[in-house]
Amino acid sequence: MGAEKLALFGGAKTVTLPRPKWPRITEEEIAAVLKQMLTGSISEIGREGVIADFENEFAAYQGRKYALSFSSGTASIHGALFAAGVGPGDEVLQTSNTWASAITAILHCNGIPVFCDIVSDGFAIDPEEIRLKASKKAKAVIVTHLWGIPAGMDEILKVAEEKNLTVIEDCSHAPGATYKGRKVGSIGHMGCFSLQGSKSIVAGEGGVMVTDERLFYERAMLPGHHGVRLEQELTLEETKRYSKCGMYWKYRAVPISMAIARVQLKHLDEWNRNRRQNLEYLKEKTKDLDFIVWPQIPSYTTIGFYGTPVFYDQAAAEGVSREVFLTAMQAEGLPLGTGYPLWYLEPIFQDGFFYGRRTTSRKYKHGDLPNTEKIAGKTLILPATAFVTPCTELMDQFAEAYHKVAENIGSLKNQKLLARLQKPNPA
Repeated sequence: MGAEKLALFGGAKTVTLPRPKWPRITEEEIAAVLKQMLTGSISEIGREGVIADFENEFAAYQGRKYALSFSSGTASIHGALFAAGVGPGDEVLQTSNTWASAITAILHCNGIPVFCDIVSDGFAIDPEEIRLKASKKAKAVIVTHLWGIPAGMDEILKVAEEKNLTVIEDCSHAPGATYKGRKVGSIGHMGCFSLQGSKSIVAGEGGVMVTDERLFYERAMLPGHHGVRLEQELTLEETKRYSKCGMYWKYRAVPISMAIARVQLKHLDEWNRNRRQNLEYLKEKTKDLDFIVWPQIPSYTTIGFYGTPVFYDQAAAEGVSREVFLTAMQAEGLPLGTGYPLWYLEPIFQDGFFYGRRTTSRKYKHGDLPNTEKIAGKTLILPATAFVTPCTELMDQFAEAYHKVAENIGSLKNQKLLARLQKPNPA
């Protein structure tokens, strides 16, 4: 092949088949919404109707005693942190390699994020970092199962117990993923999920927290659930005294959204199986490409889905930068991204205060989280593989795009041709 064959330089685009549309909104979801609307209940202030149904079903799915619905995944993390007792000046250990609101939720409690590095070969928090950075002010650790890949929970739980930390699992990318036979979200003290429109199951906007501890369940209601629900459900001496008011951040879920989520939950395991099958097919088709390195997934885990990460080996790609490779792949019709920014270097944390709210106890700099920076510099994110199966023709086109760019990799070092490129937009 010659360089002119690349779509970047005017050749035909490789990926021409449409991807199955996500989120999946079919007559089943529409019927559930219509049924809910016809009940006249489009806002609930107590635990009843479709809100109670969804919470019961989600708790059963997770194997947890309690599920508490929220208006967003971010709100569920705030509720969990509040339940853990995080207050002014308390520290919460968290990674930078996550979505920003999973960090700023700590600030909602007037807590202080303490950024921890990740493991050298993956995306999860490094247990040794927890051991090193958990001070006497530390109350909790947020463990993110990023890109649906379960974190190594055994060692994390061991260190958390040593340091007396509450473990909050952020499962926003990982509904249905398992670690040694247990669903993520059912392993730590609390598990939090996002039901936003790009996640594995959707509500439009929404979230849910699960736990086995009654105290955590009741405390998590206080920041944002209605007094009617608080009076219905608060039973413990610590919480019941606040049942007429709470904090009223207004975090309760919308019944129409929960009607959609109930339908989606029924299909989650099937969709995850299909995506795993499609992913394994794609991995097999690209195993001969040295510059594409798939993350190692332990046999005792099953993954969930949001994006699909791969590592890019620039040396194996004849020195072609990840950004140039990404632009070439995007031109072929495969919409790759690059994951999350280095949030700990953002002004909100560098400044130390955000409109009077303390945001950090130290000033971070490049090099403080070396594994985070290394992984961020070589990660590529594909869209989550298709939720229907088989999608072999589409996966074949994805693989063909990789191979086409690989066969033309030399042309991506041609400076005159590269001068025609526009700077790629970050994902």
